[in-house]
Amino acid sequence: MLTKTGVKLLDFGIAELRDPVGSTSESAPRKESMTLHTTSGTLSYMAPEQIEGRETDARTDIFAFGVLTYEMVTGQPAFQLSSQPGSVASVLNKSAAISHIDPETALALDSVIGRCLAKQPSDRWQSSSDVLLILRRIAETASRQ
Repeated sequence: MLTKTGVKLLDFGIAELRDPVGSTSESAPRKESMTLHTTSGTLSYMAPEQIEGRETDARTDIFAFGVLTYEMVTGQPAFQLSSQPGSVASVLNKSAAISHIDPETALALDSVIGRCLAKQPSDRWQSSSDVLLILRRIAETASRQ
């Protein structure tokens, strides 16, 4: 959500509490789910593993980032949203490529978003830092042209 004071994140559907990296706590790192171990979140932004109730991690958020970026670039939803079952089937089975909607979109950006939207977490970018690095490279290349 964009506000007068900046950007605000409104959906914490899979957020977890963890001790900060480098914590000096002698106990094992704390990991408490903030959900009730149910499928929660905004369906159109949920990754396949989240829909299926499997374990989630940062790569689940990368999927949601891919959905959001897809929508920002194309002005259209990444997956069918006609009904809840249709949306689930679309997220689980359909691919979403920007180049099919906007042929002018750079292939590099299409590739980045496509990898964000991979159905298997192991096929996605492994961290948001990876995504940031490649997006910066794309922006630098575009600014040189």
